[in-house]
Amino acid sequence: MAEATISMLILSDLEAALSDKAGVFNTVKSLFQLPSTISPEMRMPSNEFIRLIQFCRNEHGIHDIGKRIGQTFTPTQLGLLGLYLQTCDSLKEAIHQYIQYSYLDNSFETSIELVKDSETFSLQVSIPESVLEIKQSYIEIISLRIIKSIQFFCSPVIFPSSITLESEILSTNILPDLKVKMGPKNVFSLSYPLDAIDHSLPSKNQRINALLKIELDKLIHLDREQKTIKRSVINHIIQADSLADTSLEKVADKMAMSSRTLGRRLKEEKTTFKLLLINIKRQSALKKLLKGDSIELISSSLGFADRSSFERAFKTWTTFSPSNIKNAVETLPRLLDQQYITNINSIPSIYKLSSATLNNCSDINTGLVYIKNDPVLSIKIYGLAQITSFGSEDLRNISTATEYLFKSPITEAMCQSAIRNSSTYRSKFQGIDLSEHWIEAHIIAEFCQLVVSANLIKCDLTADDAYLCALSSHLGLLVFLSSAPKAGQELFNSYDISNFDSLSFSRCIEELCGFSAFTLSALLLTFWGYPERFIAPLNVLGSNQSSLIDHPFAGLLRCADNVSFYMLKKQNESALSFINMFCEEYNIKQSSLTDIYDSCQTKLDKLESNTKTIIN
Repeated sequence: MAEATISMLILSDLEAALSDKAGVFNTVKSLFQLPSTISPEMRMPSNEFIRLIQFCRNEHGIHDIGKRIGQTFTPTQLGLLGLYLQTCDSLKEAIHQYIQYSYLDNSFETSIELVKDSETFSLQVSIPESVLEIKQSYIEIISLRIIKSIQFFCSPVIFPSSITLESEILSTNILPDLKVKMGPKNVFSLSYPLDAIDHSLPSKNQRINALLKIELDKLIHLDREQKTIKRSVINHIIQADSLADTSLEKVADKMAMSSRTLGRRLKEEKTTFKLLLINIKRQSALKKLLKGDSIELISSSLGFADRSSFERAFKTWTTFSPSNIKNAVETLPRLLDQQYITNINSIPSIYKLSSATLNNCSDINTGLVYIKNDPVLSIKIYGLAQITSFGSEDLRNISTATEYLFKSPITEAMCQSAIRNSSTYRSKFQGIDLSEHWIEAHIIAEFCQLVVSANLIKCDLTADDAYLCALSSHLGLLVFLSSAPKAGQELFNSYDISNFDSLSFSRCIEELCGFSAFTLSALLLTFWGYPERFIAPLNVLGSNQSSLIDHPFAGLLRCADNVSFYMLKKQNESALSFINMFCEEYNIKQSSLTDIYDSCQTKLDKLESNTKTIIN
């Protein structure tokens, strides 16, 4: 396993931190061979960092060394990320953007989770195992970085109301009058009044911020390896003054080649200029819709002749109309959080992940273990690859998507950030057992993949596509439960879950919130950059039609939803009855699906065995 390291940026103002301790800084600098100037990419072994902190504490009696280092931190040290955060309109947006773009902060060492209750919001931080020996100093450093960043980006008068620490370090004195609460080991959290999260950032010029965000987005996209023609074309399109006026001829001219040559070069890389431009316009349109721009303004900015033309194009891209997106966000405002792909309210894997291994997830094979075990993370990583590649890559499955992300340092960092943040969530939802829920999601995905692989139905999806689409089908239920908890409580109070049927359950959810859970899943895939072929079956399923004879894959999803539920309940007779109905409706030989059912039963036994082993 690779040696754990930590960013040296944490020590960039060590001299100032030790300014009242004559000669100590020069001694530390010489002993630990610290460079005169620390650049963002510089790192040091974690054990050396621990030795440095312990040297200051034990040899020179500087027991508050962590607090000293934290107090010298200035948010301007965040560099490009700091500039980006200064364009945010509220603390909530700044927090989401920090987690989304944490890979731009070279000193970002751990994951931050946003947790809210009725009175407070908390920023919960997991301490890397590599620095547990000096956890008190580490907590002091990171907590003061968070406190000072919030004061800088939001308001200097906003202070945390309390800090939650484990019992053995309750004596820490980060800030005077800061209430200290007892919490779990190796985790700490800063709690703020809930009304502070929507606090507007002062002195913001909206027009200047909008322009600054555009320029920063360009820098972020440029901060990547540009080894292919299509990557260069993507960056030229992103940097264009107007997507409405962008053309093959103009981009070719900037790249010093003829439009015919550029078209041929893109064809060699298995894409076209038209496809790249459409995918960039799609992402731009969605971003503007979520921001609240009018449909007319978006239509004009993307070069459409009128609103109707844009609406037809958007529906072709996503199966949703622009109004559908706006209505969904207005009905369930928490859907807006889903635009932050690496900060989606990620549900943990049914496996408990080792934080030590996770923080050293330096190779693709290790990363894939975590990604494939966590259904939300699997869906997010594939979407992340779609978004960052603007649909220009041949992403056949989760493995190829992860391989693409690991090709570039910045997209690899985004992938690592998603993995770290995903593992920190421990969400609870009334009415469902998450372990069972995710086992069920895996069984649905396995069932659909095997049916499509055996060519038992006609559909436009590959077997790998079928797996991803089916895996995502259960996300909408969790969005519903987290966005409308009262309606969720009513759902489980009124619906007879012992007589579960996918269609009736979906209709019940739609009556309570205006959307079926499958439609919410389709919305998530739209936000996360998925091609239309993944979104369409979920949207069809979300329409709650009684018969899906003209939509075989949607029919397969409904069958798999029913079958997996009763498989987990060990009611094989009920599960097989839904298989029989599906076979009759689509004229499939029953023995073919029975074999697939047996294979899924083996998969179920293995998943349940793994879960029991971990729990025990």
